[in-house]
Amino acid sequence: MTKSVKFWTSLGVAAVSGSMIAEAATLDINSEAAKPERSQHLLLADTSSESGETGEAGESGEGGESGEAGEGGESGEAGEGGEAGEGGESGEAGEGGEAGEGSAAQEDGRVGYLTSLGLVEGHMRAGVELYKNGDEGAMIHMKHPADELYADLKPHFEAMKIKGFDAELVAVAKAVEGGAPLAEVETLFGKLQAAILAARGESVSSHEVAETVEHLVRTAADEYAVGVKDGKVVDAREYQDAWGFVQAAKRILAALSEKERKKHAGPVGEIEAELEKVQVLWPDITGKSPVDADPTLLPAAAARIELAAHSIK
Repeated sequence: MTKSVKFWTSLGVAAVSGSMIAEAATLDINSEAAKPERSQHLLLADTSSESGETGEAGESGEGGESGEAGEGGESGEAGEGGEAGEGGESGEAGEGGEAGEGSAAQEDGRVGYLTSLGLVEGHMRAGVELYKNGDEGAMIHMKHPADELYADLKPHFEAMKIKGFDAELVAVAKAVEGGAPLAEVETLFGKLQAAILAARGESVSSHEVAETVEHLVRTAADEYAVGVKDGKVVDAREYQDAWGFVQAAKRILAALSEKERKKHAGPVGEIEAELEKVQVLWPDITGKSPVDADPTLLPAAAARIELAAHSIK
């Protein structure tokens, strides 16, 4: 599992106007003005950022933005816990793990924790959808959360004095592995989703939700860039992961209370629109169909969601 931080505040994609990119580049996601008051429930989970504002990583690593990164440096050849193998912009994984995953989760303890929960749900959601389509790749997505992602969450569960959802996670995986009826798998997955929702806690601010959605979409963009080349799915697993992360982002946003939705109707509506817009990137979950949509939709959506998140106080 990778541990570095990767922020794309200026994506340079055609889908976003020059003025919007310039604005995104000047935003400081770590500024005090952008961060709401920490919720008591998630404050206990803020243990991953003790080494600095971005976890283990320095601001740009020992080598600067384009040089050889230090521990979790921003770009270049990744050092300890680096996100990329040979520093590929698309986030191709080296020895550190899958592309994109884990980068956003280290930016901030609370938002990182929520992002990690979303990654788990996204993997499992993709696996269940593949199972529904009779695809043998379903089990691959079930193994990753249990093997890597969940282990990183355990310290947070202990600090927050909650039991976690290991039993629910294992139950879904075993049902898929054993070829259980689809109805049983979906019921078990529903219980897992409920357990993940409970693990988020009740005191999550709208700003934290919006930032979490942005991080999940950025991670999806990294995965999609690895999975799809020239309109063809070259890595079905990454393509499917990207789909799952966007579905998890939609579910997190949908969990906002009606009061919060009304209070932040403008930015919440913008975020919902962006999440719907990118659905065309997955003509089917298996990856067997050609992809005609513009892949820059995902990073462009992440940039717009970031702007919307900063307007939520």
